[in-house]
Amino acid sequence: MVKRLFKIFKWTVGIVVTLMLLISAALVIFKDDIKRYAIQELNLHLNKKLHVSYIDVTLWKTFPSLSLDFDDVLIHDKFGEEQKLDTTLYAKKLSLRFNPMDFLESNYTVKSIILKKGIINLKVDEQNRVNYDLLKPTEGESSENFEFSLEKIKLDDTDFSYQNDITKQYYASHLDQLNLSGEFSATKYTMQAQTDMMVKQIKREALTLISNKRANCNIAISMNTEDDIFEIVNADVKIQNLPFHVEGRVSPDSIRFAINAKKLNLTDVANNFTLAQLNTVKELNGNGDVSFDLELIGLNKTDANLNIHAGFSIQNGSLANTTFSLSNIDARGKYTSDANTSELELEKLHFLSSGSAFDAQLKISDFDKPLIRGNAKGAINLAAVHTLFGPFGLQDLEGNLDVNSAFNLRMNNPVYNPKDLSIYALKGNIHLKNITAQFLNDTRIFKNINGEIGVRNEEAVIKNLYLTIGESDFNISGELNNIAGYFKGTETLFIDAYTRSKNINVDDFSSTGGSMTEASRSWLLPTKIKGNVTVNAAEIKYGGHTYSDITTRMRLTDRSLEFSHLKGRNAGADISGNVLVTEKNPSVLTVSTDLYSNNIRFAPLFKEWNNFEQTVIAAENIQGIAKIKLKFTAPFDLITGLNKDLIASTLDIEIEDGALYNVETFKEITASIKSTSATLLISPQKINAFEAKLLNLKFNKMSNQVIIRDGKLYIPEMKIESNALDVLVSGEHSFNNDIDYHFDFRFREIKGKNKQTEFGEVVDDGTGFRVYLRMYGNIDDPSYAWDKDAQKKDREEKRQEEINTAKSILKSGFGINKKDTTILEYTVDHGPKEEITLSFDTDTLAPPEEKEEEKKKSKFQLKLEQLKEQNEKENEVEFQIGQ
Repeated sequence: MVKRLFKIFKWTVGIVVTLMLLISAALVIFKDDIKRYAIQELNLHLNKKLHVSYIDVTLWKTFPSLSLDFDDVLIHDKFGEEQKLDTTLYAKKLSLRFNPMDFLESNYTVKSIILKKGIINLKVDEQNRVNYDLLKPTEGESSENFEFSLEKIKLDDTDFSYQNDITKQYYASHLDQLNLSGEFSATKYTMQAQTDMMVKQIKREALTLISNKRANCNIAISMNTEDDIFEIVNADVKIQNLPFHVEGRVSPDSIRFAINAKKLNLTDVANNFTLAQLNTVKELNGNGDVSFDLELIGLNKTDANLNIHAGFSIQNGSLANTTFSLSNIDARGKYTSDANTSELELEKLHFLSSGSAFDAQLKISDFDKPLIRGNAKGAINLAAVHTLFGPFGLQDLEGNLDVNSAFNLRMNNPVYNPKDLSIYALKGNIHLKNITAQFLNDTRIFKNINGEIGVRNEEAVIKNLYLTIGESDFNISGELNNIAGYFKGTETLFIDAYTRSKNINVDDFSSTGGSMTEASRSWLLPTKIKGNVTVNAAEIKYGGHTYSDITTRMRLTDRSLEFSHLKGRNAGADISGNVLVTEKNPSVLTVSTDLYSNNIRFAPLFKEWNNFEQTVIAAENIQGIAKIKLKFTAPFDLITGLNKDLIASTLDIEIEDGALYNVETFKEITASIKSTSATLLISPQKINAFEAKLLNLKFNKMSNQVIIRDGKLYIPEMKIESNALDVLVSGEHSFNNDIDYHFDFRFREIKGKNKQTEFGEVVDDGTGFRVYLRMYGNIDDPSYAWDKDAQKKDREEKRQEEINTAKSILKSGFGINKKDTTILEYTVDHGPKEEITLSFDTDTLAPPEEKEEEKKKSKFQLKLEQLKEQNEKENEVEFQIGQ
């Protein structure tokens, strides 16, 4: 018996091995014929041109099936007769599986199709043409031996998408694995579909229903190919592990699908559906029940829209973390879409925040250019808004809003220009309460934001909007007009405002503290903003300096700020005038000033401004009071810095009761005199006495005009009368402290000034030998020399003066050249005369005490109260959606 069994086994194995060898030999012999035959048959069945890089026939890798493998299969888009280069189908490997025993009988029946690492893009264009009509009737040309009797279709690692330009539908997913099985050749059968996938996007017009969610399903579909009816028998569908009940039926003339879910957990829904902003709900101890019903109904046509009806609700919801708490969340809404319109309606939204209620209604239609209508009333916790829907460009947002508003507006370009709004109706009042905000990548923190804003259509009124930035504080009231036109970028925003500040530190406005680069060069001053802002600041700090009691009226125009009637104090001096700031090139601010002051005291001024970055004259070396008139223009490039060569300035200055003490440079002047032959004419005692006066130099009045241009400060010739000597001074001083000064004084003044006698002061007649001294080089190490060029010039001027005097005497005394108007009449200087001055005390009458005027409401407060009264009166009528 054992021998017989062994004999049967031996013959069986021998037959199988022989068959396998025969099949292998046949594959080797007829391999090329099989390839040609397969290509010929495929071309008879396909309506598109097939591109293949390599074809192979294998058995042992796919045993017990025989496989016809195609590498790098590609089919381009083709709409009717129009050929395109886009991809309809691509597969790294496409395999057609056969029964190897059928090959021995020349029966080539495809049992299964396997596609790996593929791309499938199905499209319907605007002309209702499709790119997926891959198969065509064979019209009797196909061989009876080659046919498809599919039992299995498998797709691995494949991207799949469907786009309908008529209905504006778009579906995209990545199929990790899709298995379809059934008797596909039968007229009635049940197809089993199993898949694991990533749903990349399900989109209808501008509304995205699902984005980047994991899904898996196991569906049984009853297929009736005779009547073209397909119906879902059983469906187990999960999206991110959320279970859904699915029903569906497709007939030749209609399509219907229904999806619903009951009492899903709020946290799970928020993390897995539609609103990506709600992904943080699981961190907020979210709770509540979510239910929804979705139905899709329509005609079975590629150019027909599926009508969508969806309803959703949230009950007993709550969200909370360490900064906020939302409770009693109750929401109800619906989404509808047909061939003409799509609309999302939030019929009810209610929740409690910090014990205060918030209620709202909202309707959004036309998602390409969303029309948004609704109303809102109650308290809003901004920390919750930032956490759930942010970040809005903010890394932190806290505080509360109390709102009472109704709105009807359209976003004309939500993707590329969200500020492009058309406001049809907008009214409401907003109270800001203890808001704190900080932008992303910004060191500044805006804190203590409180105030009230009233809005009515294009107009907004701000009342006592208070905020702080670092050490700086602001209290703003004002009115804005043409708001929507400005945000749209087509019209000008008009401002009329008033701001008060106790302290402003300009360093608080730096967003990063880092230096700017050419790559960050941009426009700073706004365009399309016009108006006036009255500024009142008790103290402004900038660059280590303090300015106090600042008042001005700032006028805004396109890339220009004009500060008129500017008043303030610095280093004890009162300053007034006008300042203009313009921006003609990005990040380059041109500042022009016209400033005045009548009481600049040098000692505190030099101390405040660190002696103007020089060591020759310090705060302890100078005294005096100055009157100035400054006109100044310079471009401040915020990236490369101030170009000093482009400064253009004139300074009219008048100094009274001036004094210089212990100036080291004056010692160097007397030292240069001691080192010359002047010591032969002047005794050392006289030089020492002269030096003592220089080190305690006082002068009553001095005036001149100082000019800055081409990177240099020019001092025209001026006369300084002092207790030491009377001197003519002129010179140049560059910004790198290179100097060239010229001094001109009479030699006898070094020996001593006018003397007093019992008959009065002996007056000098102005004659005598003059000394011309030049100081040049760098201010920190100057050189001194006798100024021969100045001496020669002075001699020429005096010679010309004497000639003119002689002509005047001849004209006045003898009538010579009477008709020459260039010759002046000669006048005799009779010298000083004694004057007797009587002074009497004058009575002063104190002005009557003024009664304190009653405080009046500002125009902004009156305007806000008017808007508030109108809005509250109209908001008493409950806002109804759809009316």
